[in-house]
Amino acid sequence: MFRCLRPNKLVSINNFAFKCLSTNQKHPLLAFFDDPKNWGATSVIAGRPWRKDELRLKSNVELHELWYVLLKERNMLMTMETEHQRCIEQMPNAERFEKVEESMENLLEVVNERNEAVHTLEHGEISGPSLVKDVDNFGREVTRLSSEHYEPKLANARYEEDEMHFCQTTVELLRQEREKALKKKRDIRRNERWDKMQKHHDRHTLTDEHLNTSIVNKL
Repeated sequence: MFRCLRPNKLVSINNFAFKCLSTNQKHPLLAFFDDPKNWGATSVIAGRPWRKDELRLKSNVELHELWYVLLKERNMLMTMETEHQRCIEQMPNAERFEKVEESMENLLEVVNERNEAVHTLEHGEISGPSLVKDVDNFGREVTRLSSEHYEPKLANARYEEDEMHFCQTTVELLRQEREKALKKKRDIRRNERWDKMQKHHDRHTLTDEHLNTSIVNKL
């Protein structure tokens, strides 16, 4: 395993990665399949998903270990699902997918909580993308999520090329879009005005009918 490495190169292997990714199967590819005892079974016993309260009690190393365990379990379930589809058979306890995905989502949320707490303590604000106002390819103002870049916007040659998109065709498209938006607003106002007139007419019609009925009854 280590023959291809240089003798003077120090190699360090994390215990959790070795423990989680190692397998006792005769062939490494068998790790992507379920236990042979479950082959052909109509039901497989599975536990419940990991809760956030339980994950918050674990250390970062333990969460890292658990992530590899869940990832390995998900890969195994995906392999078994493909194999059952190939054999035209029903996979037992397919809800195991949902349990593993729910556990992984809860784990990611717990890790994000810790990262936000550390970043808030060090920098006074929450890390991650935020909503910023920008201009799209047609020159319209839009709101999008910020993303990380390796160089400033003004030093990026591709950004300068994107600024050259504004031409006569773009102006014509923006004019048509504005005309379409104004037409839509005009139709909405016309429909509201028509509904108001219809309600007013119905109310007066009911009043006239009520008066005519009262006069007939008096006569």
